[in-house]
Amino acid sequence: MFDAFLPSAKRLAIDIGSVRDTLRYLESDLRHTSEYARLADTLRSALVEIDRLEKSYAKSTPKAVLSAQFRPVDM
Repeated sequence: MFDAFLPSAKRLAIDIGSVRDTLRYLESDLRHTSEYARLADTLRSALVEIDRLEKSYAKSTPKAVLSAQFRPVDM
């Protein structure tokens, strides 16, 4: 999400939003099955880490970029 504005060394080569959505989907299925409870906990930890990383990226990105809204040109 924010990696387009980070130095190339810090850019992610993947879409972290898609990773988050996939992990949420898996975690929601696994949390209802007792034999997979530990795996669900691990996925929740990964989701917390993704949120932490995105917050740190947001702090390092200028607010003007975060608040930018792109609207279609009226034709």
